[in-house]
Amino acid sequence: MILAQRMVVAKQEHSQAAKSPASANLFGNSFTKLAIEMQKRYPCIILNVKGRESMSPTRQDELNSVLNSLAEDVKIAKWISLVDGDGFVVASVSADMGDDQDRISAMAVAMVTTAERAINEIGGGRLRYINLAGSKSQNLIVILNDERLLSIGLPPNARPQSAFTPILKWIPKVVEVLNRKFTGS
Repeated sequence: MILAQRMVVAKQEHSQAAKSPASANLFGNSFTKLAIEMQKRYPCIILNVKGRESMSPTRQDELNSVLNSLAEDVKIAKWISLVDGDGFVVASVSADMGDDQDRISAMAVAMVTTAERAINEIGGGRLRYINLAGSKSQNLIVILNDERLLSIGLPPNARPQSAFTPILKWIPKVVEVLNRKFTGS
């Protein structure tokens, strides 16, 4: 957000500098540096040669950016997928998911449905997460809300607790992006 605000200020300065040729080079360079920084962070932003036109990031771009940041913090993750309540992948960062993405996401929703019923039967309150561990991999499923969950693949010997701190750090950003109004999405 701060980067976007700096970009707006730099663009305003760039517009003012265009009126005054003596300072155009100074402001033009700062605008160009910010534009490059912004484009690295949000690949969907397209600037023309003069730097006057830009495109806002889409919800998908924002979600992928947040999931990439989460993946950088959870270094042991084999994949991280944001899944809707019907088992469809909304966004995903996958190093080792292969062709199984749809099957894994559908099974994550099936596990949540089963676990919710079980936890209700024993009076355990609201379901927060599930860790399904096998001899070849683990699937940590974190419930975000009634419509979305995160499915995180971990190695079989990983301690899922090590993933909780970064997950808790990034969940508010994922939810914020999901709730934000985007034009055209």
